[in-house]
Amino acid sequence: TNSAARWWVQVRGKPYGPYTLDQMANFFSEGRIRQTTFVRERESGEWVEAYRMPALRGLRTPSFAKDAAGDAANIFVHAELVSGAFPAFMATLE
Repeated sequence: TNSAARWWVQVRGKPYGPYTLDQMANFFSEGRIRQTTFVRERESGEWVEAYRMPALRGLRTPSFAKDAAGDAANIFVHAELVSGAFPAFMATLE
């Protein structure tokens, strides 16, 4: 195990790790973890939200995650457009 790997992440109640600080930064930038994800600094210890850990503050979070109030979602829109309906359809997407 890499001695610099000291971070653990909790996903759906299950612990994963250890990870290095660089790996944690990548997870944030990929949107795999957020500031509200539960983490801990060692294998044993209290789980806390990532934003409470000074070493994790300021790690890059994708802009869509900053703007989202809750969990991000993938959305698929299937629409059948009839003549003249395109402007109304586009207006609903704004």
